[in-house]
Amino acid sequence: MRRIALWTAFLALLAGITVTLRPRNSFASFSRSHPFGALAPVAPSGWEVQDTPLGATEFSAGETARTLYFNDFFYKTYTKGEMRVRVYAAYWAPGRLDPSMVASHTPDECWVSAGGTIIVRDDRRVLPSFGKRVFSQAYFRAFQFSQGREEVVFWYSLGGKPNRSMVQGTSPLLAGLRFFGQALSLTRFGFAPREQIFVRISTNRTIDELVTSDLWPELASSLIQIGILEPTS
Repeated sequence: MRRIALWTAFLALLAGITVTLRPRNSFASFSRSHPFGALAPVAPSGWEVQDTPLGATEFSAGETARTLYFNDFFYKTYTKGEMRVRVYAAYWAPGRLDPSMVASHTPDECWVSAGGTIIVRDDRRVLPSFGKRVFSQAYFRAFQFSQGREEVVFWYSLGGKPNRSMVQGTSPLLAGLRFFGQALSLTRFGFAPREQIFVRISTNRTIDELVTSDLWPELASSLIQIGILEPTS
């Protein structure tokens, strides 16, 4: 078991070195004149919205931001009656952070560490289309916490395309090999760094209820600008 862990760590380190040494001249979609953080959904009438910290304290929030090392992000909580929706989205410019590091910070890891238990899992959830746009396949989870149930969908894109490297195998060695191979292939073996986007939407109700709410059009419009929805063929 220790040998497997060492091999996994070695492969992750090797992928990280390759990504770190690649050129840093790729195009970035977001900038100071076109900030990613400004794409947060507008709260419709009847909804309250507030900025949500990344951690329980100012120190932990700062530590999280330093670990994730994103260029820009937003994290908002929308509330209407008993329904609560949290929307977190982060952006990394090309070459900012090793893709395996970005892909490793998912609810599967962080929420389980925080005491959550996955009770429903679907790695290919497709949400209803919006206008002439369709959603990329999402990771869907239903979690049980001591304070209640939470449903979540999340996406990870690299270079403007959905990336499936978040799917974890039962074997740590196989998971490490998959991360290593995908980090190299999706960055053209380290010579073409690409921007990365992670989006997570969670609610204390159900995702099905969310997509029928009056918050959904604003949320979907925001996701179009972020790049999660794609034109229908």
